[in-house]
Amino acid sequence: MSTNSEREFQVVLFGATGWTGVHAVEYLAENYPPSSNIKWALASRSLEKLKVIKARMCNLLGKESWGENVELIVADSMDDAALADICRRTSAVASVVGPYALYGEPLVRACVEQGTHYVDITGEPQWIKKMIKKYGETAKRNGVFVIPSTGFDSVPSDLGTFLVVQRMKEKYGKECKFVRGYNGNAKQNNRLQNKKNGPKPMGGTLASVHTMMTKNKDEFLKVIFEPYSLISKAERKQQPLMQHADRKFWLTPFMAGYDKDLGQYTSHFPMSWVNEKTVRRSAYLLGYGTSFSYREGTCTGSDFFKAVTITLVFFLIYVLIFLPFEAGASILKVIAPLPSQLPPEKPEDYKPGYFEWYTVATSVGRNPNIVRLHMLFPDDPGYTETSKMMLESALCLALPEVLEEVKEESQMHGGVLTPAVLGNSLYRRLEEKNVKFSFS
Repeated sequence: MSTNSEREFQVVLFGATGWTGVHAVEYLAENYPPSSNIKWALASRSLEKLKVIKARMCNLLGKESWGENVELIVADSMDDAALADICRRTSAVASVVGPYALYGEPLVRACVEQGTHYVDITGEPQWIKKMIKKYGETAKRNGVFVIPSTGFDSVPSDLGTFLVVQRMKEKYGKECKFVRGYNGNAKQNNRLQNKKNGPKPMGGTLASVHTMMTKNKDEFLKVIFEPYSLISKAERKQQPLMQHADRKFWLTPFMAGYDKDLGQYTSHFPMSWVNEKTVRRSAYLLGYGTSFSYREGTCTGSDFFKAVTITLVFFLIYVLIFLPFEAGASILKVIAPLPSQLPPEKPEDYKPGYFEWYTVATSVGRNPNIVRLHMLFPDDPGYTETSKMMLESALCLALPEVLEEVKEESQMHGGVLTPAVLGNSLYRRLEEKNVKFSFS
């Protein structure tokens, strides 16, 4: 097995021809063009589609010759030999091929076996739990970092929590008792708003939801309603859990309320199901303290009516999803069909979107201190910024000098881990890519 530093590429993007994959290709092309020191390749099961994507990339950059330096790799997500060959050639793989419960495991297995680091953008907690159980110890022995959920799920939640926990210790010398993450205002860019030029977005997310509703539904429900489901039984034997406050009041995320430390009304956030569990796993791995507790929601400013409306809407959606599984899945496919074509190219008058994330931490003690973090991402959360977060996470693992920083700070040397393990290395890379972090 060759060492990562000897390999042909730093990153291979697997699934480059899908909706999210195209956005990821554009991010690589704009930020790490083929003339840079970062060597990357594109992989998918269709050579013809890969050629189309490469042509789009060259058109975007305005330099046809750059396409000659981008290698295209054909591999099916179920072809073990082809996946192993990819892994032998690269330091890290970034996968956008979902639903991961259907297509993700063979690539994780190949990465672990070949000593290749792995990131993805899954929001499927039952699949993550399976990967921890099956590959966690082997990945640790082989020095392989497997980090799921490095996109909108769950970097803002997980990295935000890491940063406020760190700030609380640095500024006040205290542990955090209660951390809250809130999805704030968001806006799609005008490319995604132009529905005449492309299909409805969110296809991968909808496909994953449909899979979770119809495949291994009992396991899905078990994972969803267990706050610490991403901390394995073997890990629990090695180190005591933090307090069990998160086991109480599991209906709290459905309730509209007011966070006085944030100064906004709050409501439910649908991806809290996976994000909260990811943050709690990070709290276990990185030692946030035995008093640590985490909750997540959406903030609505001074609009209480909006908070109540969001709560009611999602409550009705979950009734549809959780009670009649097959019926709910069928209705979902009718009202939200999956995309089947490429996203439109960027218009000449491209207007980026944005999204905000708030993290609020309360310390332990009779006179608790408060730390607040506001994160402002400069474009669409679901695709453009997700691609940025995933690929910068991959580069944290692929670049030897950055990986050494990650290992030294986290004291982790492999395993099925979380985005927060990338810590300040990922924070600095995102800040360099125009994500704004403001503490108060």
